[in-house]
Amino acid sequence: MSLSTDFINSPQNFIINHSILIPGGTTAPHAGNGNFQFNANGVNSALLQSSAPGTNIAGYYARPVPNNNNVFPLPTQQQNDYFMFTDAMNGCQFIAYGPDRQHVTVEHNNFIGNPAAYALRLAAIVAQGHTYFFHLTAGAAPFNVAQGNYDLLTGLNIIGRYTQQYGWTFWVRDRLDQNIGNLVGPF
Repeated sequence: MSLSTDFINSPQNFIINHSILIPGGTTAPHAGNGNFQFNANGVNSALLQSSAPGTNIAGYYARPVPNNNNVFPLPTQQQNDYFMFTDAMNGCQFIAYGPDRQHVTVEHNNFIGNPAAYALRLAAIVAQGHTYFFHLTAGAAPFNVAQGNYDLLTGLNIIGRYTQQYGWTFWVRDRLDQNIGNLVGPF
């Protein structure tokens, strides 16, 4: 079986057992909708790469632009499971919000040049009072989803999944152990 098939068959098990890496250069996915595949990168990591249209994993890549508020309204009404991927996060902020799980916007914010902007952006989204809301911001504190923070020294990946029945849900995999990570969610 291919890694892509393994992912589609059991996203949770795949995420636990594989550190997901996204390469730069010509094989890197472009931000937005696309078709993706996983290729081996050692025993316990997998490279997410672009693939031909209509093949492998349909999804959305929330690729951040450095020093920006990166806002991505996620697609809905997909016939089959549809996924969302972030780069490995080690300082960025992730916010997911919307009126319900069927209509979710995510932000993969990168304010490295202005760290105070993270708190300001989070406060602005909280003030909007969205029915669905989930966030994680990097800091020196240990990984604690309930408090909305993660340790920027270990980092994490966030993978989303859309189904017609449940809408968008998100898993978080810490990167403390590159071989077998701790998975929390879905949120």
